Amino acid sequence: MFNINSLLDHFITTTEAFCPAFLKQLPPDSVHWIPLVETNIFESGCVALQPGDSGSEHSSMSWQEMLVVLRGEGEIIIGGKEKLPIQAGEAVYIPRQTIHQLHCTGDSALQYVYVAAKTEP
Repeated sequence: MFNINSLLDHFITTTEAFCPAFLKQLPPDSVHWIPLVETNIFESGCVALQPGDSGSEHSSMSWQEMLVVLRGEGEIIIGGKEKLPIQAGEAVYIPRQTIHQLHCTGDSALQYVYVAAKTEP
């Protein structure tokens, strides 16, 4: 059975550039957001948006970001204009200083892992 507290116990955060190797169980798609790792130059997490829900519109600022869709379908709006459909098995790259937002357009949760790397000090 999934236990979110045990997953949070294994969350790694550090002000260093590197962290030790680890293996983690991803949360079920009922968990909205869980961080996986954060350092001063790299971060990753798992997000699930329920049908009809949207993530917040935000800029990647000095971070480049990769999204890997695990389940469901949706769309990503890039730069407030371009809408791209996304679905399980696809990856989306978002360059630094790019405004973007995700929407779940399917009948089930849109779950994805994001990986972000800092490109500027």
